[in-house]
Amino acid sequence: MDGYLPLTSIESDKLHFSTKAKEIAKFIEVVPNNIPYAISINGSWGAGKSTMLNFIEEELNTGICKVVRFNPWMINNREELILYLFEEIYDCIDKGYTNAKEKFKSYALKISSPLAKLTTLAVSMSQGVPAPVANPVANAVGDIVKETGEAIFNKPLSKRKKEVIDELEMMFVANGQKIVIMIDEVDRLFPEEIVNIFQLIKSTLDLPGLFFVVAMDEIAVCDALESKGIKNPFIYLQKIFQKKYIVNTQYQLQTLFEEFINKEIKESSDTKNQDLKYLLDTFIETNVDNRLGTADNNYVSMYNIIREHLENPRAFVNFKDFLFEKWEQYHSGIPEYRDRNVGLQVAFVVLLNFYLYPHYSNPRFAGFHYLYQDEQNSIPSFVVQASTIIQQINGGVSFELNAFVKEIMYNLQKYPDYIKSVKEKV
Repeated sequence: MDGYLPLTSIESDKLHFSTKAKEIAKFIEVVPNNIPYAISINGSWGAGKSTMLNFIEEELNTGICKVVRFNPWMINNREELILYLFEEIYDCIDKGYTNAKEKFKSYALKISSPLAKLTTLAVSMSQGVPAPVANPVANAVGDIVKETGEAIFNKPLSKRKKEVIDELEMMFVANGQKIVIMIDEVDRLFPEEIVNIFQLIKSTLDLPGLFFVVAMDEIAVCDALESKGIKNPFIYLQKIFQKKYIVNTQYQLQTLFEEFINKEIKESSDTKNQDLKYLLDTFIETNVDNRLGTADNNYVSMYNIIREHLENPRAFVNFKDFLFEKWEQYHSGIPEYRDRNVGLQVAFVVLLNFYLYPHYSNPRFAGFHYLYQDEQNSIPSFVVQASTIIQQINGGVSFELNAFVKEIMYNLQKYPDYIKSVKEKV
């Protein structure tokens, strides 16, 4: 997780994703290949769903599973979602089983619409031409439209589906394989597109040997389904997916800091890095020996609220990049304070507040009491907690503390008027 997500190799795993990835991969392999199956990988934004898909794919036995990676978000033309998915699956059907390929193609042509897209799909599948390239070809051969139209209306859909089921069953029994379709970024689609994808999985592509693995933010997806009139979206999803897995992002903040920040600075003897280690020991490891003033157990409360904001892997990577970019300059600009450790701890809390809630990081923050004056604007709990612990670390509010915090705020925000006044004093 060196600033690049999602991870592609299990060797980079620091959060024990590999354990669950191996479990899921094993499950995929042992599910009989003569039935359709679908599972969901659930997690919030940045939790590591795409990383989990990568790790699962790495663990799958390629002799058993042919993997299709399908990201509908990357398809610009929303109307071609179905076409692209059919094409990817068609490409994975063993070339030695021509009947299976032909039956699947005719089934795909029957499902797809309008007729112009059938032509594109027919050209693409028959000649091995990618759909985007096939579009102009299809336009140039209008007579195929007529031929394709005649072909698709000579047999009902139910019969075509039965034929493709029979052929796929024979193929998968013979070769011992299955096709694993991994679909990512579903929650980023428009509600109508989400419903289309799920309808495909449940009713159209419920074919033997097709195993769907769908990564999504379940809450976001349920909101989208509700907007389309689906009253019980969680029950709806239970009908789509036989099994679901959760990508957990809780109780991993200390591991993240240890693996991706502490290891970077632990050998450094620079004062700035020594001070940063002290601060992480104070606020992330909650070392009781570092507690100051009257804060005491509020250090644990502060840690918990930091955890809520930063233990999501993607959120943490963003913060890590910010910290490494900002720390040296910020550290050098921390004003002197009567107690150096008090000054360091206060400055670190101010920096966290600036990163998470820049709108509330202004000179008024140094007055502290303003936080409770605006009843119309609910103050974020982190900002309130930051204000409280700063006062407690110092042992109370003082003019010196106010001036100290205010100067840090000016340095952080680089207000034009402040810079102008500094230049005028020089």
